[in-house]
Amino acid sequence: MVLETPRGKLLLNQYETLPDGWLKFRPCTMVFMRDPGPSKSGAQAGSPVILQVPDGAELKFDEPPDLHHGKIGNLVEGKLVGRFTIRSDQKHPDPRTIC
Repeated sequence: MVLETPRGKLLLNQYETLPDGWLKFRPCTMVFMRDPGPSKSGAQAGSPVILQVPDGAELKFDEPPDLHHGKIGNLVEGKLVGRFTIRSDQKHPDPRTIC
């Protein structure tokens, strides 16, 4: 399943809706689109940042998600489970700087 907003995409396979607006899913890939303006790191304007979390994540929204209708509300809080990988097209020599 793919959930898309103007700022990015959330790709998920298995998911479970939890009480109080939480959504638990595994695995997880998030694609964040950068603003088209200049970047501090020297990354190409508008190039995406990709976050991959094989063991999944839990996200909390301001309202309970309705994935059958593609409605998830605004993200309030999140937890990543286990190791994760961040990929970007950055040009900055320090790998800790992604934006």
